[in-house]
Amino acid sequence: MKTLITFLGWVPILGNILKFSYIASCAKEALSKAKVDDPGKIKSDNAGEYFKDIADDTYEEHVAVEVDKLGLPAFLTNKAKDKAIDVIVDGLKKKYLNS
Repeated sequence: MKTLITFLGWVPILGNILKFSYIASCAKEALSKAKVDDPGKIKSDNAGEYFKDIADDTYEEHVAVEVDKLGLPAFLTNKAKDKAIDVIVDGLKKKYLNS
């Protein structure tokens, strides 16, 4: 994926699509590194907020560096961050609430 971004990242629409796909794959990889410290909060009513907090921390720790390297404009960086956090939250919900 990095090779495609290197060669096609400059193409106006295709480049951004490739970059967003790469960010989503980084978020999925970061999901395996997400740490749930308090399993008691998972069963409570505020599990969604708890997962969002974990996703924010995971994004900042593992994905933000890759997003910064891509050199996206600010508004696309914000959209990429929101999408990556959504991917991590969805993964956490599937992992802990459906098991």
